[in-house]
Formats: sequence, structure tokens, C-alpha cells
Amino acid sequence: MDKQSVLRSFLTAIKEGLSSSDIIIDDDTRRRGLLNVISLVGIFFLFLLGSLALWQGVQSLAAVDFMAAALLGGFVYLLRNKKYLSICIYCNVGLMFILFLYLLATGGVAGNAFVWCYTFPLISFFMLGARKGLLVSTIHSFFCLAVLLLDLNTSVTAGLYTKDFAFRFLSSYIVVILLVFAYELYRERSQKTLVRLNDHLEQQVNSRTAELRKEIHEKTRARATAVLAKEEWERTFNAVPDEIIILNPVNLIIRANTAACRSLKIPLTELIGTYCYKSIHKLESPPAYCPHSKILESKEPFHFEYFDDDRQRYFSVTASPLHDSKGAFVGSVRVARDITEQKKAQSERDNAREQLRKAEKMEAIGLMAGGVAHDLNNILSGVVSYPEILLLELTENDPLYEPLKAIQDSGKRAAAVVADLLTVARGVATVCEVCSLNTIVEEFINSPEFKNAQSFAPQVDVALELAPELWNIKCSPVHIQKILLNLVINGIEAIGSSGYVSVSTENMVIGAKKTTDLPHPGEYVVLRVMDTGKGIPAGDHEKIFDPFYTKKVMGRSGTGLGLAVVWNIVRDHGAVICVNSDKNGTAFTLYFPATSEKTAQLKTAVEFSTLRGDGSILIVDDDLTQRKIASQMLNKLGYSTVSVSSGEEAITFFMNNSVDLVLLDMLMGVGINGLQTYKKIIALSPGQKAVIASGFSASKDVEEAIALGAACFLKKPYSIEQLGSAVKSALS
Repeated sequence: MDKQSVLRSFLTAIKEGLSSSDIIIDDDTRRRGLLNVISLVGIFFLFLLGSLALWQGVQSLAAVDFMAAALLGGFVYLLRNKKYLSICIYCNVGLMFILFLYLLATGGVAGNAFVWCYTFPLISFFMLGARKGLLVSTIHSFFCLAVLLLDLNTSVTAGLYTKDFAFRFLSSYIVVILLVFAYELYRERSQKTLVRLNDHLEQQVNSRTAELRKEIHEKTRARATAVLAKEEWERTFNAVPDEIIILNPVNLIIRANTAACRSLKIPLTELIGTYCYKSIHKLESPPAYCPHSKILESKEPFHFEYFDDDRQRYFSVTASPLHDSKGAFVGSVRVARDITEQKKAQSERDNAREQLRKAEKMEAIGLMAGGVAHDLNNILSGVVSYPEILLLELTENDPLYEPLKAIQDSGKRAAAVVADLLTVARGVATVCEVCSLNTIVEEFINSPEFKNAQSFAPQVDVALELAPELWNIKCSPVHIQKILLNLVINGIEAIGSSGYVSVSTENMVIGAKKTTDLPHPGEYVVLRVMDTGKGIPAGDHEKIFDPFYTKKVMGRSGTGLGLAVVWNIVRDHGAVICVNSDKNGTAFTLYFPATSEKTAQLKTAVEFSTLRGDGSILIVDDDLTQRKIASQMLNKLGYSTVSVSSGEEAITFFMNNSVDLVLLDMLMGVGINGLQTYKKIIALSPGQKAVIASGFSASKDVEEAIALGAACFLKKPYSIEQLGSAVKSALS
């Protein structure tokens, strides 16, 4: 090994040593980083604890947590500018000072929030240093003492702590302050020593590095030759994966690298001396976007992208002028990069981003729709259930029979709209059974809903093309009929005058080779609804599945939720929907995963007399009307009832009483919810039978309640038959 190699190795080692000095971090940088970390961790836990407090009904504590999280977010934003570091430090320490005193005074959700006070010395010492941290921590300990004395001697803070706790807390808190002070004082002194030693070492390294660089430079310059430089340039030039072509001032190619020859499929010997527009673009004159022409005009680098029809590839081209030592223009260099894959990836990302945007929009609208639907279901219970109770007392000849029947039917139609809202909220079509799609289509064609829709356009024919021996699917038949109703109505209205709507089914096996619109490979049952209407305008394709977007005749055929309902039902069934539309009509094609399971037997109608029973039932619901409805229905069926308006009242009832069954509302506006209530009830009365009811769709809380022993889930508004069947099943 010669002297030059030794010097180069030594220089490399020195550079690595210099890079290692980065571990010495100044106090401002350290505090800024720690403040960022503390703020981000604080934001996460404050939001978590605030949400927990809100869920547990402690709104004041939740408000404090969320306000503190917002302030920490402000600190993170301000820390982007170093000049705000001191402000952020003092504000952060001040905020923690107040927050931890507040937590000590209030006790938090479960009376154990005092533990956060132990983190205050860590924050104050790390942010302010040893002496200021000691001062602030000491002051904080006096305030803690004041809070504890106030708690022990007055009723202001509801007596959270005892004297024994106060003594142990203050003692341990002082120990923490002293330990952190000792650590921070030691760290500061060590930091100063380390910085001083590092500065001295850096001076020595810099001095020696300068000497070595001078020696290496002299050796390198002495051994460098023109031949070696040319060989290195050739290797580098040809190793670049991008196309590089060098042109003279009159647009002739004078040099090209291997990548350019390979991409153009022209040997270097044939490429040299040709005009670039002939060799690259196969043109007889320069194109309008010719970079060489742009450079001749502006003498500045030029960049553009284009699609090469001959090679069917996208290219990103950068052209830069070349000058000699005197500054005269001697040509240009053209660098072209193949960006076809990047274009495809960008297109896929854009598509994915658009799908995500749609999903987020549907999720937001779904949350709104779910909340509205829940409230409406409670309201509609009276409209649907009271007429049903009254109709049981009347004959069909009674003058009040028809008005009450009309009220009940109107309530059911309103409940159907609410069901559409719940479908938009997602997760409704979860109760699935094995069915034949042909049977569902035939039942739909014979349904009053279809006949009513067809009555608006009798000149439009509806044709069925049902495949024989169709595979079964697992689905919710009610929701599949909802899909059919919406799509057929759309087709009828799209036709307007005369034409036809076709409803067809078929079995389909999708192989490994498929387009992006189709589902994953497998066996599918296909439902296709086509019409001969004028088609969907091109600008509306991206909007048709949005809730409340419609071009229908409002008040006659829908609410603007039709295709949004279709989209959500399809997603809930794990299916895929594709839309094709032109001036000749529109086709909606739905792919449902096939199943080898057999269809279940049809359920028979239930006689009212079989619903009667006896026993005691506790009704737990925060809605007075709902309690009255349930009580009257159950009394009509022969059961004795007791009603309470909250989970807390239900728990109090079970402390001294017992019933055969609990009809329990899952979502209650005040106090604990249905799941929490049921957990406490079975703790008092193990094995207690229950039926869960809710105006919302089945949720994880419902599933957990059923797993704990509840018999079933009953969706509001329910009929006397549904309630009687559920109670009968639960008691048996």
C-alpha cells in the first residue's frame, strides 16, 4: 500500500470521526426536540383521556383535556420557528403547572390523576435547566400542598385525599424533584465538559485534515492523466440509465450514450452525424417543442414531457446549453428519462386518492345519516306502533280503521326512508341468509312496490332473463330487493317514453386475467339491470352514487338516496358494482360471491294468539313514548311490565326486585348505555334474560351484549309481532 492510499484511509477515518461529533447536541436543540416529543405525546394522551372522560360523562375534564391538547398543538406549530422556543418552553411549563394542579384538585375520571404530577419535575428540569427547574418544581410542590390542605380541611374538592396520602405524595414528590435536580445538574456539567473537549479535538482534526488534503491533492494531481480522465468519463457517460445525447449548434448529434442507442434501437455509428429530430422523432423538421430550438432562443435550460408514439413511452426531457471556456455557445446536451412507469403509478395513486376521497365523503355522510336515522326511528315508533295497537281493537268496518291503517302505512314508508339512511350509514345488511337471486327477482316483480313504480310508466316493458340453475348467494333479501327497486325505477325514468328495462342473472367464473373494474378471481352470481334510456351524462358518472344527488322527479320516485343505498348495500355484501353508459342506455352489473350452501326453508306467518305469554318484563328506555308503546304492546300480549328511564334506575330496581326479562334500549341519551347496564344487571342477577332494542343498526356493543347472554337484537320501530316473537324466543 503506497503513501497516497494510507493518507486517503486516514482522511476517511477523520471524516467519520467528525461526523460522530453530531451526537453532541446543544441545549436549545435538545429542548426543542423534547418539547416536540412531549407535545405530540401529550396531544395523543390528552385526546385519548378527553375522549374517555367524555364517554364517561365528565364533560368538564374532557373540555380541559381537549383545550390542553389544542394548546400543545399550537406549541408544535410555533416550534417550527426557533425564535419562539423560549416562549413555547415557558408556556408549556406553565400549562403543565396549571394542568397537573387541576388534575390533583379534581382527581380525574377515577380519582388517580395525581400520578401525572410526578412528570412535572421531569418537564420543568428538562425544559428550564437545573436551577430554574428546581425553583419551579419547588413552587409547584407548595401549590400541591395547598391543594391537599384545601381538600383535607374543606369540602370544596369533595374530600378526594387522606392525610396519609398527602404525606406520602408530598414525600415522594420531593424525592422525585431532588433526584431529577441531581441528574440535570450532573448532565449540564458533563455537557459543558464534553463540548469543551469536542472543540479541542475538532481543532486538532481540522488542522491535520487540512495537511492531509493538501498532500492528497498534490499526489492526485501528479498522477492524473488525460487518458484516465477520458476513460472515467466514458464509463460514467455510458453507465447513466437516462438517454444522453450531445448536439452541436446546428442540431447534429455528436455524442450519445449506450442508453440512448438501446432505447432508439440505432447503433452509435449510425446515430452520430444525424439530426436529432429525424433519429428521435422520425420527423423531417424540428417539432414545435424542440428543446434545441428553445435553447437557441433563450440560452437557458429547457424541460418538457412528451409521449413518443413510435416507442409508446412517456419521456421527461431536460436540455441544457453547452459553452466553451470563453462562454461561447457550442451546442446542447439532451437528457431524456423514461417516466412511463411513474406516469402509471401516479395515475394509480390519483385513482386511489379519488376512491379514498369518495369513501371519506360517504363515511362522513353516513355518520350524519346514522344519527338522524336513530332519532327518527324513536319518533316513528309512535306513528307505526300506536295504530297497530288500536287496529287490534277495531274491525275493518269501523270508520276509524282506514285512517289508522293509512297512518300506519305512512309511518312504515317513513321508516323505509330511515332504513335507507341507515343503509347509507353502512353496516346494515349484516343479517344474511342463503338465497337464490332468481327467487328474489321474481318476488320483486310480483311485489306492490314494483307494480306501483311501473304504474308511472306503463309504456315501459320490464323483461326478465334469469339463468337456469343459478348458484346461491349469501345476502339480505330485503336489501337486494331494495337494489332492484332503485335500479329498475332509475331505468324506467331514464327511458321516459317507450323502451324496456332488462333484469338478468347469470353464473360467472372470473379467472386470473381480469380488468381492474371486475372483482377478484372466483365464482360469482351476476345481476345486470339494463335500460334503453338516453344514458348518464359524462360529467355525472362520478356523482351518481353520492347521497342526495338526483335528477329524478322529486316527490314521485325517490329521496335522492337511491344509488347511495345501492352502493352501500353492494359494499356490505362484499360485492362489486360496475356501470356502463352511453347514448343507447345504461347497464348496472353487480357481482355477488357465490356460495355452495343450500337455501333455507321459508318462514311461515305467525298467528297473534301464539305470541301471547305471561311473565314480568322490565322496560329500560330513555324515551317516554317508546316506554309507553312497549308497555302497551307487552300488556296486550299478556305480560306485566315495569318501566324505567335510565340504566342507573334499572340497576337500582334489580337491587331489590327481579323480572323474567329485560327489554333494554342500547343507546340512551343520559347516563350509562345499554351494554354497561346489562353488564351490571348480570353481575347482580346472573343469567338474566334480555332483548336488546335500538333505533340504530346492530353495533359492536349489541354483539357484545348478545355474547354476554342477551337473546336477540330488535330494531326500532318494531311491530307487535316482532316484539312478541323476540320476547317469546328469549323466554323459551
